[in-house]
Amino acid sequence: MNLFRKLFKSKIEHLIEMTVALSTRTVIMPVEILRLASSLSDLKDRENTIAVTARVLPGHESLHVRRVFFLMIKFMGKTAYDADAMAALLLRGLNDAEPWVQYDAAWGIEVLAMNRPEFIAALEHLAEGYSGDEAASGSAEDNLQWRASRALKSIRPEHG
Repeated sequence: MNLFRKLFKSKIEHLIEMTVALSTRTVIMPVEILRLASSLSDLKDRENTIAVTARVLPGHESLHVRRVFFLMIKFMGKTAYDADAMAALLLRGLNDAEPWVQYDAAWGIEVLAMNRPEFIAALEHLAEGYSGDEAASGSAEDNLQWRASRALKSIRPEHG
């Protein structure tokens, strides 16, 4: 293995360890979640980063760890990663039990402009009852409805 590959592997492993360590903390600042997601998204081999982190992060018991994964996808934008595998990961996020994880998955779908029937159905369900255009300032559920509605408008402009 060449030196670059060894360093890259060390960096991704270090970032995964830092991300998983969030689950042991009682106080987590949102900026920490964003910083870890951004650091992961900045790694050179994006497809490998997604493949490696997908084995650990989206199924982790901590919602904060799962959020890092879905925000990483959002920050990466379009990649050469297999579209069907990416869709399965994002659908997993939309079906998560935690509204903030669902929010981040919906945001990823919006950024990636992934107009798929399964996303439209899930987003319609999550946006149900939302009628405004302003960002929500209330509960996680309110914010999720807003983000799902926004994602729908982005991937299917006739929504609204």
